[in-house]
Amino acid sequence: MILTKNANPFLPYIDDFDREAEIFLAKYGFEDAIDTPRRIPIYEIATKLMSLEVIQTECLSCDDSVQGAITFSGGMIEVYDVDTKEFMGYEVTEPAIFVDSGINNEGRINNTIAHECFHWYKHRKYFIFERAHNNGAQFGIKCDARTISGSDYKNWSDMERMEWQARKMAPRILMPLKAAIKKVEELFLKYENQGISRTMALGSVIKEFADFFDVSAESAGIRIREIGYLDVSVAEFSVTQDVFYKTEPQQRIERRESRAVQHQQIISLEEALKIYMEDDFFRQALDTGEFRYADGFFALKSSTVRLIDEPEAHLTEYAKAHLHESVLDFTTKFVGVTYLMHGSDSHMMYRKDTEYEKKTTLDANTQNTELFNKAKELEKIIGRSVRTHQTANELLTAYMNVEGWDKVKFSHRTGLNDMAFSRLKKKDYRFKKEQLISMGVGLQIELHEMEEVLDRAGLSFSKSDPVDLAYSFLFTGYRGKDIESCNALLQKTSMDLQLKKPIPLLGSHERE
Repeated sequence: MILTKNANPFLPYIDDFDREAEIFLAKYGFEDAIDTPRRIPIYEIATKLMSLEVIQTECLSCDDSVQGAITFSGGMIEVYDVDTKEFMGYEVTEPAIFVDSGINNEGRINNTIAHECFHWYKHRKYFIFERAHNNGAQFGIKCDARTISGSDYKNWSDMERMEWQARKMAPRILMPLKAAIKKVEELFLKYENQGISRTMALGSVIKEFADFFDVSAESAGIRIREIGYLDVSVAEFSVTQDVFYKTEPQQRIERRESRAVQHQQIISLEEALKIYMEDDFFRQALDTGEFRYADGFFALKSSTVRLIDEPEAHLTEYAKAHLHESVLDFTTKFVGVTYLMHGSDSHMMYRKDTEYEKKTTLDANTQNTELFNKAKELEKIIGRSVRTHQTANELLTAYMNVEGWDKVKFSHRTGLNDMAFSRLKKKDYRFKKEQLISMGVGLQIELHEMEEVLDRAGLSFSKSDPVDLAYSFLFTGYRGKDIESCNALLQKTSMDLQLKKPIPLLGSHERE
């Protein structure tokens, strides 16, 4: 057989797990804990002695199967966004330990940190060798509770062996054998001196043992059984099980805000148009006509101010200090493009060759939903136009009269020629949709006003046609821009979306 891979000499073999735990504790300055019962400060070992960041803000799986993870170098790991129900990338620049943000038990957190600390202590050289000699792309392990099945150790992969070792080691690091025996004997003796049998005292002993070592009751019960105290009778085992279920909280804590999502991001109008064309929530929000683009944000009109002689709107000072009350919350995250699988245990590893792209989105989170609801209420109060003009041309002429337009201003603001200006006086003349839109852009009317013009001409904006969506955006996010700027945006959008047929531009000085 031709070998395609160098055998990794850093895959450890562990014969005595309790002895290995003692070596670990001695290395990090806690040799006294081998014989003397005490709490092991595992968080401090991770952060101060191993120089690892411990991150507890991220959800590591969609089904709570991944409790912890470790990265041995920088890279992009996969985390789960519980708000949007999607996986996304979390970028790390240094080695770090991850504890699933939903764990609600301090003892389980400590066990997870101990598990990952052992990976760092014993397994990181394995990954260094893989990168150097086997072109390995793995840079981290995600510890999946469901990964290892069966007892055929000989057929396990390297990753399964290392994960099994870390599982065996974590409770032994937190509850060293000699110290654990002393503590459990001390607790049983306390209850025996009160005339309480070991069977009857078992539940209380497990609880006190867990509290002392700062581990979960389940882990404490298993450890006490492993060192020979729970095999006296079936009755004791059933009591232990009862303690597990009553002591271990089953509910999950409310998730903390993910650091993988960057909130309240400034967005360009070009980016906003792309999202407007794809996202129903954003489109419905802008179509209320109650949001104004200001300083890179889409803010409720009450949160913006337009300075004298300045064409652009700006946020008020209050809005700048209270963005969560004033602007739609655009978020930036890394979204997976390809997930490259290499072997049966790839689901246990983070790989550097997994591809992600940076994406800006508008999620229907609490902030955005509240602002959307406010905008809808304002839209109801303002209502639709109640003008009595019967045709689109009459309605546009009325708008132009209010603005004091003449032929010159008409041509400058709409890009249309003199003939179009003359034809506008004919109330029943049928203009093309693009010509009506050109007039609406020049007048800087709102979307609901433009929709009314189109309706009276027997036309409308389709919510599924990318061309119509681009035109609609000119009256929401891009409202107030001149005809040349609008055409530049339409041209760029045609190229970015690679449309088979470019979006027709607005205005025309050619003879019609």
